[in-house]
Amino acid sequence: MGVTKKEYDAGAQESAKYIAWVKRFDPFFRALVWFIKRFGFIRRRVSSSSPGRIGNISRLAERGEHARAAELAIEALEEQRHRPEAFKSFSGLDYWWFFLLMATKNLEKTGDRKKQEEVIALAQSVAAPSRDYTGAACFLAFARWRFRTGDHQEAIAFAEVAARIDPTWAEPDFLLGWYRLVLGGDALTPFKSALRKDPKVLFRIASDPVCSQHPHIIASLKAYSKDSLITQGADIAPEFDAFQAGSKGSR
Repeated sequence: MGVTKKEYDAGAQESAKYIAWVKRFDPFFRALVWFIKRFGFIRRRVSSSSPGRIGNISRLAERGEHARAAELAIEALEEQRHRPEAFKSFSGLDYWWFFLLMATKNLEKTGDRKKQEEVIALAQSVAAPSRDYTGAACFLAFARWRFRTGDHQEAIAFAEVAARIDPTWAEPDFLLGWYRLVLGGDALTPFKSALRKDPKVLFRIASDPVCSQHPHIIASLKAYSKDSLITQGADIAPEFDAFQAGSKGSR
């Protein structure tokens, strides 16, 4: 079962508490890895499992071998795509979208457009998740890829999918507002949606080179933030005023 960006961040903060505890067992894990490497059939079995593949892809990415990391992630996706039973469990779906995200992140580094198209096709071969940060992150990357190649309408469509998949994540709404500001259209609505999810997005909008050319948009968003978010204990108007004053003073 997928998690939203808000749940993902909360889990990451919680897991940090256990890192020091886990490190105490480092000698044990090193011995276990040595044991596994001694027996080829165990190594092959572990490497071909989904967790084993994730580990291999992560190590390749850490070494900067992004092309190979993306290739392994796509191989895992192709294998899973031909096993319909793999999509009948929550864990199978989680692995699918996680491998897609790993492929996407590594292809961001390589810029291989042919592989990017392949990954987009794989993502579109199954139904988009209804609530999942991993899937949303994939579609938001697809939106950026499409925008770079000039396919603006599909870029917007992919960003809208990302916003729908994870209703807690402000980034898709920010990007939608930015696209509409550049291309022409209603930028205020997605920007307001981003503010409802994360009030501090207002600072990002104000400091963005494109958005800063539209002071009326920033003024409207500041007023909206004050009027609609103060009741939620999220009034950032005083902090934002100080931010703007500091920005002007540094110019």
